[in-house]
Amino acid sequence: MSRFALGATLVIASLLVGAGGHAKPVQTAPRAPGTTITFPYEQRRLLHSRHGNGGLAYVTSAEVERGASLPVVVFLHGMNADGQMHPWFNSPYGDLRTVVEPLVSSGSVAPFILAAPTQTRFATGATVMWPRFDLGDFLDATERALDGLAHVDRERVIVVGHSAAGCNVEGGVLGDRVRTSKAMAILAIDTCVDDRVIPELAATAASTRVRFYWQKAWARPIEALSSACESCAIEEIELTPARTAHSAIVPEALRRALPELLPAP
Repeated sequence: MSRFALGATLVIASLLVGAGGHAKPVQTAPRAPGTTITFPYEQRRLLHSRHGNGGLAYVTSAEVERGASLPVVVFLHGMNADGQMHPWFNSPYGDLRTVVEPLVSSGSVAPFILAAPTQTRFATGATVMWPRFDLGDFLDATERALDGLAHVDRERVIVVGHSAAGCNVEGGVLGDRVRTSKAMAILAIDTCVDDRVIPELAATAASTRVRFYWQKAWARPIEALSSACESCAIEEIELTPARTAHSAIVPEALRRALPELLPAP
């Protein structure tokens, strides 16, 4: 499907939003061969009123029985100054569906659900992104939207946070409602590292596998993180050019982490 056709599909989905900010699940046809469904999620709290469905779920195309329980990768984007809907599933960063689909089709990764909410309201401050994000609530919304196509395997949930999604100590991947949901793993990709964040990552790593991926174009006290969080798996990813490294690190981190965390049977 062309970029124009995909964009048109998402526009149609947005038109289904009523004046009260409510929306219904909509199945779309992305360029990747799996199944994409958009659905309402925290519309009034996280999105401007003009925006459509804030949640998105992609079921990879590998053959599985309808209603199968599949692992879930929840992706939280960083700052969204332009107010883009699903910014990692079309523009401006590319489409993560086309990143994960080859991992599954090649047999490196088990079939899974890639799910992501969107934040456009108050999305320009790194330390306030994803306030009070409730992982359990989002998984419930994803399950309802899938409507039996697949079920969420609560024992195999990976939460991925890029950039500002790991900068708010009371939200995003660091929020207590992620920690208490007992995710299988947390992937912090090129997020903040400072005196606020380091203790929270260390506390999370006490009960959950934490992987931290970073690149040198953004200078941070990585040694301090390594010292404070011995349980964290910290990996530098070398990328060039530096001007695009902050976005290019996301697909590369997923290609490294998912085959190990969700190996194909």
